Amino acid sequence: STQLVVVLAMEARDPLARATAQTLRKEFSHQFRGMHCTLHTLRSGEVAGKSSNENWAVRCAKRRYCDELGVRSDRIVVTTCDADTYFHASHFAALSAAYCSASSKQRRRTFWQACTQFYPNCDKVPTLCSVRYALLSVGFLGQMSNPLHYRLPFAVYSLALDLAVEAHYWDPSVIPEDWHMFLRCFYATRGGVKVDPIFLPVGCECVVDTSATKTIGACYDQAKRWQWGAIDV
Repeated sequence: STQLVVVLAMEARDPLARATAQTLRKEFSHQFRGMHCTLHTLRSGEVAGKSSNENWAVRCAKRRYCDELGVRSDRIVVTTCDADTYFHASHFAALSAAYCSASSKQRRRTFWQACTQFYPNCDKVPTLCSVRYALLSVGFLGQMSNPLHYRLPFAVYSLALDLAVEAHYWDPSVIPEDWHMFLRCFYATRGGVKVDPIFLPVGCECVVDTSATKTIGACYDQAKRWQWGAIDV
């Protein structure tokens, strides 16, 4: 973890953002090379969400480490995740190996995607929801393993900082960001990007509410939101 830098991409409008960041930094900052918090203030034409927060956070990180500290941009890989992400203990070792073994051109044209699994709290949701999440988990594994499937990044993925810069970072005017960022990179490189699998699980929590009925409703809303995200494509 001495080579990992954590950037907490938060929103300035969140009244608890600074206090939450201070608490996390106090408890965990000694375990990483660096741990920073960015507070994104919405500008005209931007919408609140993961994409705009990532856009601002990665720009800040690039300015700090590349422009101010002189770290070479081709030695930086950006991994985007959520607050409920569980990484395998060997995830970043496998990512580093994949990045270092690729040619300099391949590094700038590749997304890396681990196998999304919704198992961390699958036993805490109603059976109807757990069946859905189990099927999604198996489906993601099948997509990654199928050589004929056209892979797309989902939720937790990695790419070279140079590729993000080439695509002008994440789009701050949208909410769904994984496929959208892939397409930005796709057009910026004239179709030159691809997604390579990392055959390790990455855990994402199932949505949970205060009751079984509300949890089922939240699960449905999540599924509907994911489908509406296709509008941005």
